[in-house]
Amino acid sequence: QHSSRHSEAVVAEDAAVLERFLKEVDAATVYANASTAFTDGGQFGMGAEIGISTQKLHARGPMALPELTSYKWLVRGQGQVREN
Repeated sequence: QHSSRHSEAVVAEDAAVLERFLKEVDAATVYANASTAFTDGGQFGMGAEIGISTQKLHARGPMALPELTSYKWLVRGQGQVREN
């Protein structure tokens, strides 16, 4: 309901709370005990990106399975932050 649909994070020790958050939050990247500063193509090993789509369907024209596929990145950490 209050998601940016870009990156969301939770800090908790309870594993059930973490798993529920990861499962239920509607965002492109969801973090458990890690910084949202990792939401970057370079950090994910994809190289630099121009932007990050927050839409679930962004293709135009003829579409097949690849264009209809939507990804949700789940990131589990132990308090990591990103250094510049």
